[in-house]
Amino acid sequence: MLATFDYENCRRLVLHPSQKFSDIGLQSIASWPIEELSLAGCDQIGESSLAIVAGIPTLRRLELDGCVFLTDAAIRQLLVLPHLRALSVRWCYDLTDEACTAFGESRLEVLELDGCEEITDAGMIQLAQNRCLRDLGLPNFASISDHGIKALAASLPLERIALDHLDAVTDDSIAALSTVRTLKHVDLLNLKNVTEAAVQSLRSSLPEAKIVWK
Repeated sequence: MLATFDYENCRRLVLHPSQKFSDIGLQSIASWPIEELSLAGCDQIGESSLAIVAGIPTLRRLELDGCVFLTDAAIRQLLVLPHLRALSVRWCYDLTDEACTAFGESRLEVLELDGCEEITDAGMIQLAQNRCLRDLGLPNFASISDHGIKALAASLPLERIALDHLDAVTDDSIAALSTVRTLKHVDLLNLKNVTEAAVQSLRSSLPEAKIVWK
């Protein structure tokens, strides 16, 4: 099916989990001028498939949500893509702080980490080395505390950040975010140790930003 596709005009391709595709099928798209590729939910994706994806030099945006076999080593392989600027790896449960080290060395501008529960403050410190990162969704239910959030706030030109179900995050993190003048959107969801007073102070410090708190 892929072989008959109008590949010359293909810039965005979405492959659904219900579609049965093989490495041979993926290999056929490696020469297409694809800039955006979604493999979200395709849990059959393995190392050989990811190696093929890493050979698509035009990729700028890649979605691998729910690709449960994604590893730290595979992340390093993918980040050699010269134009890759946006990556979503939500619910890729095997990713650890080693992946964040790779993210920190990359030129990613957009990164979604929801559900990557093995990531910790150590990963946040490594991630803060990426001075290009402007849009960040943090992993929920992870061992991330004020220490990690402060490292991000001190280093990154963030325009958007999302925090969800991070029980070790307190008002100190919110105070740190209030110093990030580039922020335009902040999601503060299910943070049981963050107070309304801290959120109101954040809104006062960033009057132009959209602050979502619940």
